[in-house]
Amino acid sequence: MEPESPFRLLFRTWSSSSAGTNSRRGFLSGDQNRREIGLFEIAKIFENHNNLHNRIPTCFISTTEDSIRALKYAIDLAVQGASGIHISVVRSNEYPCGKEVAAEVSSVLFSINESLFKTEFLFLFEIAPADILHVVSFETLVRNGLLNKLKVLEPTTWVDEYEDDTLHQLPRLSAIRQQTHENNEDAWRNANEKT
Repeated sequence: MEPESPFRLLFRTWSSSSAGTNSRRGFLSGDQNRREIGLFEIAKIFENHNNLHNRIPTCFISTTEDSIRALKYAIDLAVQGASGIHISVVRSNEYPCGKEVAAEVSSVLFSINESLFKTEFLFLFEIAPADILHVVSFETLVRNGLLNKLKVLEPTTWVDEYEDDTLHQLPRLSAIRQQTHENNEDAWRNANEKT
């Protein structure tokens, strides 16, 4: 049996308003002051990175190994009116796990729920062009029927969850996963009833 590859397939969802420099040719973090970073500074940077409303550039570039999370984020950006939404597929063996960084930060500065970062992988300063396998625009995914094939990701599927008929961001990832599970169970049951 071959040893497990140290490489991971990761996904980066980004738009024209994402921090740093984002393109099909690579990614640069918003903070380009390349330097050795000690644990205390990492903790302060991670605290900013952890704040979704933060506008201070950090040296981290976020990716996830969870393709559904990447798609959900792209849909939420579209509902918010963002433009230039893309998902990049990245293959690399040089990334710290967000959960591990959160654990280190918790030991130094503040307590943080490490499980929130279990599928996040962080790059320091850049993702090299050689690590980018593919980039697809969200517009292309929609045009090719992604939301028709994965109804659970279609925002109109969830309109009943809200008091008005306007489109909202998708519900929590756990609700999407639960609905996907139920849909799969129903499809399996229906297929078995026909045989």
